[in-house]
Amino acid sequence: MRVFVTGIGGFVGRHLARHLLDLGWEVWGTVATPEALNDLVEGLPATQVFAADITDCEALTGFVSRAKPDAVIHLAAVSSVASSWVDPATTVRVNVLGTVSLLDAIRNSGVDPLVISIGSSEEYGHVPPSELPVTESHALRPSNPYAVSKAAQGWLALQYYDKYRIRTVHLRPFNHIGPDQPQGFI
Repeated sequence: MRVFVTGIGGFVGRHLARHLLDLGWEVWGTVATPEALNDLVEGLPATQVFAADITDCEALTGFVSRAKPDAVIHLAAVSSVASSWVDPATTVRVNVLGTVSLLDAIRNSGVDPLVISIGSSEEYGHVPPSELPVTESHALRPSNPYAVSKAAQGWLALQYYDKYRIRTVHLRPFNHIGPDQPQGFI
């Protein structure tokens, strides 16, 4: 199995890359900056990781065309609610335009991977106790710029399936915790 992971240098991306490599899968991916290429997961060939602006559709098209993945896991994002209030424009640019750029790159590349779009439980917003537990069919009530951007990401994934038949699954995971997690997320 060949997997392309956007945001492979991030907290979740690094753990995912290690796990996929342990399974014997071929792993490709993107990091946000050239400096991040110096700190790759051990065993991940440097020739299979690219520094790229996630909003650069042309660059992403080249990377996806070269990798020819069976699956794409889209982790690249501004992932902090607090940061999304400080700079909502960057959050929307990276999370929404980045998703459009990735989906267009897949469409332009001629490959047919399964795309796993990583959203957030933040998309549900404040859920009153009377509405618990939350299910996938629960109403979305995003209450911060990050949550709005992740809801838009999910809706775009659905639209690209409807229009272009890009196979997508949008997940809304709850908080991730683990070793090497950046400050401010716990």
